Amino acid sequence: MYNWEERKHIETVLKKRDELRKKELERLQKIKRSEESHQKFKQWLKDSIVKQQREVYLQKLEQHEKKMQDEEKKKLKEENEVMAKIAYKVWKEKKSEEARNVKKLQKMEKRRAQLEAQEAKMARR
Repeated sequence: MYNWEERKHIETVLKKRDELRKKELERLQKIKRSEESHQKFKQWLKDSIVKQQREVYLQKLEQHEKKMQDEEKKKLKEENEVMAKIAYKVWKEKKSEEARNVKKLQKMEKRRAQLEAQEAKMARR
């Protein structure tokens, strides 16, 4: 009987040991899953931060490009306005010179007519 009690005792000890091993194994697996989950979360967080930084950088780059294009358009518009003013001044000077030349021609014609009339008068005398 002594063997039987000893066996019973050994079996209970082995069962307890097996249960403790199972519990420890489950605990370790739980910790491992938790760590894996944590690592996945960290990787996701890192990826999302990188993605967000990339988007911010691209947005700033687009804004800078748009600003440069707007400034270039503004400069071009200002240059066109200056060129238009210059062209208008040149046109205006040309027109006024033409008008002066026409007046001079008219004066010369009038004077010539007067001289011819005076010569004709003098010839009659």
